Amino acid sequence: MNPQPRLMALVLSMIGMSAVQAAPMISERTYDIAERSYAVTDSSVMDGAVSTAITTSGSIGPNSFQQFDASTGVLTSITASVSASNLLLSQQVTGGATGTSAVRVSWTSFGESLFDRQVIGSVSTPTPSLSNFDTLSRTIASGDAAGDAFVAKAGQTPGNSAASYGLVADLSSTAPGSADSLTSFLNSQTADAAGSFTHTLAYSYVPHAIASFEGGQTTTTWRLPVSGNIEVELGDLFTLDLNIFNLGLLGGAGLDLDGFKPKSGSGLSMTDLELFEGLAQGTGRNVKASFRADELGSHEMLFSLLLSDEDVGFASSRGSYELELTVFANVVDNGNGNPVPEPGVLALLGIGLFGLAVRGRAAR
Repeated sequence: MNPQPRLMALVLSMIGMSAVQAAPMISERTYDIAERSYAVTDSSVMDGAVSTAITTSGSIGPNSFQQFDASTGVLTSITASVSASNLLLSQQVTGGATGTSAVRVSWTSFGESLFDRQVIGSVSTPTPSLSNFDTLSRTIASGDAAGDAFVAKAGQTPGNSAASYGLVADLSSTAPGSADSLTSFLNSQTADAAGSFTHTLAYSYVPHAIASFEGGQTTTTWRLPVSGNIEVELGDLFTLDLNIFNLGLLGGAGLDLDGFKPKSGSGLSMTDLELFEGLAQGTGRNVKASFRADELGSHEMLFSLLLSDEDVGFASSRGSYELELTVFANVVDNGNGNPVPEPGVLALLGIGLFGLAVRGRAAR
């Protein structure tokens, strides 16, 4: 097996190419508010803010949002955002009252709280109204345990998503001895369309690694030696070279070689394998594998090489892979070792020793 020309061709083919930037996977839902107008009044500075629930014309329930499909790649971050459109927030005060009006958003998805009564827009006296609302945004980066909740798992039912919105009036001061108040209003900005809230989950990811024994094509099975059988002495250790490539897309995850396991056959043992981490896409490397000849005869032994995406992104989205290596060997005994004698040989040896003993007594 001579992989160098293949490896060189693979590397040369990628010179000058820019890294592939995987477009984020988007899961998005928009909810219209059920009524065109909401109002809430606060008439006391002593009891804190007063709020009312803003209902939507659609409910956020099971399967409202899609979890990340780990077959697509390795999830590296999640950005959750909420935006408002066609809404007008305004307030009215009596007398010399001052205060604040606000719209708050709470959103829980797949068991994780994304926003908890977070203000998406507010006005304070003397500002009368607001039509350009903020966009709430939160990024969950790799290393944050919360991110694993957003990765779809086989056989698992996705968790619920739930959102709530509130209109808040908060009277902060009044003229001494007065009975002033503050009223907050939330309306659709235009009469022909309802105001709405849009929730978005954007999943950023990198492509998976692709493990292969060849650089020019995906090859998941290999034999050593490439043809014929290797001849080894019983009990001897021997080392064979093989090559492993990462054929993943540019900008994708690196490849780790984590270990091995016997799969079928007998007579040979793999005693050691040269492991590695972070084999970059578009590259390959030589790996040494050591074996021991355990039994006389001709043997065909199948081993699985265990590989995975490198340790980037969320662990629950990383892929694991197997390459199958078959080793062919003739295990022989050329008299260099100390094999156990066959039973017939032991019998002949016993007869010979007995004859020597009898001859010795006769001579005396």
